[in-house]
Amino acid sequence: MKEPNLTELSGTRCRLQRLSDMKFFAGWIQSTSDRTYRVELTDNKDLAPGQLLHCEATTDGCTVLIPSVVVGVMDKALHLATAGEVRSHASGQEPRYAMRDVKLRLFDEDTEFDAQILDISANGIGFKCTEPLRRFARLKVCLGNLESAVESAGNVMYCRADQSTGDYRVGLRIEFPDRLTRARWQQLLPTGTNIEAA
Repeated sequence: MKEPNLTELSGTRCRLQRLSDMKFFAGWIQSTSDRTYRVELTDNKDLAPGQLLHCEATTDGCTVLIPSVVVGVMDKALHLATAGEVRSHASGQEPRYAMRDVKLRLFDEDTEFDAQILDISANGIGFKCTEPLRRFARLKVCLGNLESAVESAGNVMYCRADQSTGDYRVGLRIEFPDRLTRARWQQLLPTGTNIEAA
């Protein structure tokens, strides 16, 4: 396993835990440098400069562990600096990448319903919708614009209520019907990400 590099984490999802009270936060790593990084959070009202956090982000089959200190808080952005050795270990989780401004269409049987894509991984998508979905429900997926849309199907792995918005956050595991669909899906991921055949 290669040495963890903070600069390779831009665009990945992360989990943060404040060490003083063990409260969890989730967000997206937006920009990085050698020893500092910025995270976009949905709720940072409890965070203040000087607080110590533990940050985890997953990339290319490994989880990166970053001991951090809050340097600044602005709107929904959190500025952090490393506060110790950045380490990594092998992970069974897939890295998830923020995805915005991409058309997502979902179908249950023959009914289309509204959803907003949040993230993409090698084998799935995260999205939010206004209605709860049953675990393991089978959905058809159409991702992208009409000229280059990737169509497939998948199963709902989780559906959780988002207390702050009243929406539901859903994780969908994609099943690729053929190698061409898998290759087209891979083109949606950031450059350099490789999908292993299942």
